Formats: sequence, C-alpha cells, structure tokens
Amino acid sequence: SDIHAQAAKAGLNDLLAVLDARLAAQPWMLGADYSLVDLVVGSVLGYSVFLGAPVNAHPHVQAWLARVQARPAMQIDS
Repeated sequence: SDIHAQAAKAGLNDLLAVLDARLAAQPWMLGADYSLVDLVVGSVLGYSVFLGAPVNAHPHVQAWLARVQARPAMQIDS
C-alpha cells in the first residue's frame, strides 16, 4: 500500500544518511580499501537508483557509488 511505500522510502533515506556519514570519513565501506562489501552494496544500490532511490541527496554516497561503478568488477563486457 501507499503507506508502506512511504515508510520504505523514509527507511531507505535514513540508511543513505548513515552511509553518507560513514563515507564522509573514509573512501570505502570498510575503510581505506575497496572490498567485497563495496561491490555487493554498490550493486544493490546501483539498482535502487534505477528504481528511484534518492542517492543524489547524499553526496558522499553518490561519489562512492560512482567510484564503485568505475571499478573493473562492475563493467559488463558486451
């Protein structure tokens, strides 16, 4: 229902705010180095953006996602 969708969006925005604060202090999810966590979360979040996740309201998440998506593991050979 509509109320559940609004609650999910609010929860997602809260999560993005937590990630944004973390990524303001370090370049990758677990610190200084890229890890499997970045690959997995980046994959899910990249798809979430496609579905309308408000990543652009969280500049550190947006910059991190761009770094993740530029990694060789995220490239799709055609």
